[in-house]
Amino acid sequence: MADEPSMVGWVDCPECGLPAFVVDRFAVRSTDGPVPHAVTVCARLHRLCATESDLESLAGADRGRAPGQGATPPDPGA
Repeated sequence: MADEPSMVGWVDCPECGLPAFVVDRFAVRSTDGPVPHAVTVCARLHRLCATESDLESLAGADRGRAPGQGATPPDPGA
């Protein structure tokens, strides 16, 4: 799986909307065969571990716009 190119490299973080990059990929065994997963991290260090199909749906929802575009700006008081 590490040799396979993936369509998903950048997605918007579901927690804050900033760009999130895929930092790791792995497969989890299941009764239906291996399920590819990916771990992402965003600029605010939110980490997400999700299936590749979930990440593709996150990336697919925002096709045509740059990652992070339309994200909420950081709250200086947070």
